[in-house]
Amino acid sequence: MSWSVDFDDDDAVSLVHDEEFLLYARRGQERDGHAEWTVEITDTSTGEEIERETYEISNRQHLQSVLDRYTEVYPP
Repeated sequence: MSWSVDFDDDDAVSLVHDEEFLLYARRGQERDGHAEWTVEITDTSTGEEIERETYEISNRQHLQSVLDRYTEVYPP
């Protein structure tokens, strides 16, 4: 039971969990030295979007720490 990571490009990251969860993060607009990233969790077995949140991210390390919070919580 683990997450597989795929950096689609510099603007998107996909993580897929063996238990059928998809975590997808995509970059939005730049604002005051930060990029807006929207993070979505989807249950792929039902297609239900479980959570969607937008963050102001300062760098790749900051993005990784946000994604880590999700991978520690899901699957429940």
